[in-house]
Amino acid sequence: MEDKMQALTVDDVIQGLSGITGSSVSKVTPHDFPGTGRGMKCLTDVKKDDLLLAIPFDSCWTETTARACPELVPVVEKCDLSADQLMQLHLLVEKSKGKKSGMHTHIATLPETFDNCDYWTEEERKELKGSRWLHFLKAEEGQIREDYAALEAALKKEGLS
Repeated sequence: MEDKMQALTVDDVIQGLSGITGSSVSKVTPHDFPGTGRGMKCLTDVKKDDLLLAIPFDSCWTETTARACPELVPVVEKCDLSADQLMQLHLLVEKSKGKKSGMHTHIATLPETFDNCDYWTEEERKELKGSRWLHFLKAEEGQIREDYAALEAALKKEGLS
């Protein structure tokens, strides 16, 4: 599947960032680094204390902005959600708005697919045998399942699913 980051132009991303009141983009651009993944690449030489990118905190994905999302207010009032669960719901709500979302440009840069230990084959898991990472994989797998079950139960209990 084509990676959405590749489908957007630099101008698309810069335009989206420029549309955020108080933001400034001057010395960086989104880039996909071979071997390490997504990040921001400097366009020019920079000196210590140079401002590379500025985005107002209230325009970022935070628990506070998620709690203020009108579609989530009833959920927040009725359900005791973790910060992770709240952020996940906020992302889904904003994604469902499509281009009407103020976060549309950022959402468009997110990958359509990603690696998750829940979907690893037994053969892939066996590669971790004997390492400390197998313990982390099992813990992460359990946490993902617990989070989903808790979120689903909370929403059903309040008639919000």
